Amino acid sequence: MNSRCDRKRVLVHVDLRRRDLMHSVWLKHWLEQMGAEVRLCSRVTLLREFERFRPNATILSHTYSFGNEPEQLVVRAGRTRVFVLPTEDARDDTENYLGSHEPGWFEHRQREGRWLPHISRLYCWGPINRRRMLEAGLMPEERVIVCGIPRFDLDWARLFSEPMAGKPIGIIGNFGDLNPWDFYTRPWPLMHGQTKQNGFLFKRVLDGPQYYFNMVESTRAGGEINYPVNRNVEDTLWGSLANLRLIFDFLDRWTRLGGKVILRPHSLERFQSYDLLVERYRPHLQINNDPAFFLFLQKVSGVLSMSSTAILEALLANRPIIGLESILKGRYQEHCEGTWRRAPYLDWMWQPDSMDALIEMAHAATRGELGTCPDPTLFAEHLLEHYGWPRNEPSTLTVARDVMDFLAHDDLEPPRVPPWKQLQNELKYEGYMFARRTRQIVSPENRHRDRLEHHLGISRREEEDMMRCLRRA
Repeated sequence: MNSRCDRKRVLVHVDLRRRDLMHSVWLKHWLEQMGAEVRLCSRVTLLREFERFRPNATILSHTYSFGNEPEQLVVRAGRTRVFVLPTEDARDDTENYLGSHEPGWFEHRQREGRWLPHISRLYCWGPINRRRMLEAGLMPEERVIVCGIPRFDLDWARLFSEPMAGKPIGIIGNFGDLNPWDFYTRPWPLMHGQTKQNGFLFKRVLDGPQYYFNMVESTRAGGEINYPVNRNVEDTLWGSLANLRLIFDFLDRWTRLGGKVILRPHSLERFQSYDLLVERYRPHLQINNDPAFFLFLQKVSGVLSMSSTAILEALLANRPIIGLESILKGRYQEHCEGTWRRAPYLDWMWQPDSMDALIEMAHAATRGELGTCPDPTLFAEHLLEHYGWPRNEPSTLTVARDVMDFLAHDDLEPPRVPPWKQLQNELKYEGYMFARRTRQIVSPENRHRDRLEHHLGISRREEEDMMRCLRRA
């Protein structure tokens, strides 16, 4: 084993704890097996750990944040090798560099391109993403690597070999626009170096109307988000409201029939908002907060979903996917369908055209009589081209091996941060954490909310719990 001074140091950025911790722990495991010293960090702790740890390599989950944010500050530092392993949804980072559906999109994203020369590796999930990067001439061939998608690094056949009949129906929540995790505060000013702030430690507290006024002002077409042609922010809200209304309609009928439901909120949602549903449909409804998505899938016989990439794992787990889009008839296509709404996924799901048909399909799923999807061949082709699946080895193992091979021939000195700069960021971090603890004392409800917030630091206990969970799997 190498001595500590000879070991390469790797910092791994976890974008959303609840969504990305599983494969980040796997990646850390493989890197440590190869002799590296590894630390995980969140968005809140990224700069602090970068300056403390002085990594030879930093593995970021993206580079497309807006403004002067930690990911871009690390890239600008220039004294660490930067590797980008995309984790957002099931969309590769190439979408953010290239765009595909609207004139002017590429020009709008040109600011992301300025980070590309500083990136030693951009890992693409599937061959199609790599081809698009190379055809656009954005990066040299040797720096764009196909690695597969880390979300799939499980033995799916063994994990889901037991019969699923008799288990509850699962619902994947996707109401981030209506029920955002940052409905009240976003703890970014101190940690992100932003200048336009309404408060010292936190952005101004926003109540419901203020939040939506701010949301519409900042996310309409021409702002931070580019929508497909003839779509705008109200179409997003329409889709979320229609989805939620159908969930209520389904729960009314399903629970009256004695059916059980396990609902898993999106990683970007506030769990407290689901208290209304729990009270209304008790004891038939449970809210799921397992640390890994596959644990939720093991508990259900089928999944109801609308516009969620989580159906990918559900299909790999042989769980039937029942979509809600067709119940809305042409209104869904009118408001929501477009490249950014993942229209191809609709072909992989059962699509009942009425609530009666939905109830019938749900019954078939709980009896184990509903197939996984209407056309498995179409799904398999898409998986291979876009996500490099199936693979002969875990995606995270491929990435770990490539990172260590690169560092073995690299002589770049780790970053040296002036003591005053380290002290400045330490004080920022401690001030930020003091403010959070004070909030918890003033309002005990914040204690529960802070535990669920996905940008907070990752504790050693969380890492160990996840590793035990994965070893059992």
